[in-house]
Amino acid sequence: MLELLFSFKGRINRLKYFAVMLGLFLVSLAPDFVCKNNPDSSICMIFILLVIPMIWVNFAIIVKRFHDLNRSGWWALLMLVPVVNFIIGLFLLFKKGTEGTNDFGADPLANS
Repeated sequence: MLELLFSFKGRINRLKYFAVMLGLFLVSLAPDFVCKNNPDSSICMIFILLVIPMIWVNFAIIVKRFHDLNRSGWWALLMLVPVVNFIIGLFLLFKKGTEGTNDFGADPLANS
């Protein structure tokens, strides 16, 4: 599980990409809710510290999805561009990955 979330190596399919992104979104709602209601809370500091690993996981998952499309992980940097990130996010969600082994590893659907 740690390798899935924190490693930039390998490939992931669309379903895992969607599941992790949905999980990150849901986890990001908690600090927003808690800190809006009580901004001086010490739990807000803990949530702020969780942002860095969440950004790492976000980019790791995006890189692996690009790998599944047989593209360099450097394309993930486009996710930093507003509007472009939305379009690329949809592309990564709906574009079927490369069938079979590619430059970045075995087909994740073959391993399912």
